[in-house]
Amino acid sequence: SPRPFLVRNPPRSSLRSFASSSASLSASTSTSSDSTGNFVITTPLYYVNAAPHMGSSYTTLAADAMARYKRLAGAHVEFVTGCDEHGEKIAQAAAKAGRTPQEHVDAIAGEYAALWRRLDISNDRFVRTTSATHRAFVTAFLERVWDRGDVYQDAYEGHYCVDCEEYKDEKELVNAAGEPEEGADCCAIHRRPCPIRKEENYFFKCSSYQSQVEALLSAEPSLVSPAFRRNEIATTVAEGVRDFSISRAASPWGIPVPRDESQTVYVWFDALLGYLSALYLPHAGADGDGNGDATRDVTLEEAREILEAMSTRGVEGSGGEAGGRELAPWPVNVHVIGKDILRFHSVYWPAMLTSAGLPTPSRVFSHGFLTKDGLKMGKSMGNTLDPIELLDAYGADAVRFYFLKSISFGNDGDFNEERFINVVNDSLANDVGNLVNRCLNLLRKNGGVRFSLSA
Repeated sequence: SPRPFLVRNPPRSSLRSFASSSASLSASTSTSSDSTGNFVITTPLYYVNAAPHMGSSYTTLAADAMARYKRLAGAHVEFVTGCDEHGEKIAQAAAKAGRTPQEHVDAIAGEYAALWRRLDISNDRFVRTTSATHRAFVTAFLERVWDRGDVYQDAYEGHYCVDCEEYKDEKELVNAAGEPEEGADCCAIHRRPCPIRKEENYFFKCSSYQSQVEALLSAEPSLVSPAFRRNEIATTVAEGVRDFSISRAASPWGIPVPRDESQTVYVWFDALLGYLSALYLPHAGADGDGNGDATRDVTLEEAREILEAMSTRGVEGSGGEAGGRELAPWPVNVHVIGKDILRFHSVYWPAMLTSAGLPTPSRVFSHGFLTKDGLKMGKSMGNTLDPIELLDAYGADAVRFYFLKSISFGNDGDFNEERFINVVNDSLANDVGNLVNRCLNLLRKNGGVRFSLSA
């Protein structure tokens, strides 16, 4: 296949901000800062059952472009990313690798942080759900929901997908070829059988918040974007919002349920709180090292005080103190996620926040899948594209530019290396390169300007 005539392993360049791609992304999401000039943007917290791949990198690149654009526009940005480190699938992956769960998550979280450095990601916060601060917020949040009467215990039986960490309706199941079929038992995303599982768990009364979720979707048509994704969610909500399990008895690797430590908090009820707990960690760069805007972890009592203060502050989202700390900006301005986790973010998450008395996010933007051979690219599928190999061959600027320019944001996009090379050569080497070369020649001829080789 053709090779690019860009220099391999090129140095970082001024293209890293990708202002034009960022402006396009900003226009597509129509997302604004709050009235205080704050802008909070998040990626999903990535599941650390295996090393990062290009699918998770794509989401992070998109959020990074938006964060950079907002900083250029003068906003105070909090760009949150990180790792979701609890759950049955992670414990299984650790055992398979001959490691303890903690050893496993430490190793994989380190790979994510290293990759974000290679991709020149400008995140402000890197949260890990195994942190003491996160545990305090999950416990305090669950207490608020419980005290509201929105938690109950019940038995549940159904098809369970370990990869998705959720029970599946029969109408969601397909056969091994991915086709709907009576009696099928495979997850439509992972194409693996979902065995019947029966457990007694704690459930969240999500159904109690159907009217509130419907009101949010009606009052804020842009709450879920793109519009066709909003239509999908509106249809799902109209069919009836159902209660969902918030604990697991079979997964010891997790945060204990505060009023029943024989169970652990369900991975999604745990992970979604990472968007909040991240804002109270020591301020972190891409490597996850704190640089001192908080000197210690938040305690449980402090987390309770912070949540109470956030609930009374309202939706303005800035200012005030609680638990000996300045309150962080809230709510989130935009969650950038993949379409497979849209329901969790646009139905479950607003209902959870409403139950706890906290403001709901302003926007959830759901992009499509990166595909390979027509299938979602994912670790569980075993068909990932290794971002390290791309970076080693072409450098961060070329990788960033291609995925932001060449895939219609919101839709699925298929990766093809020959197309990648052509886009990089045509757009960067030919168009931008020719422009720079002509500008340099004009400066040299008419201005007597001389340039060093490094310039």
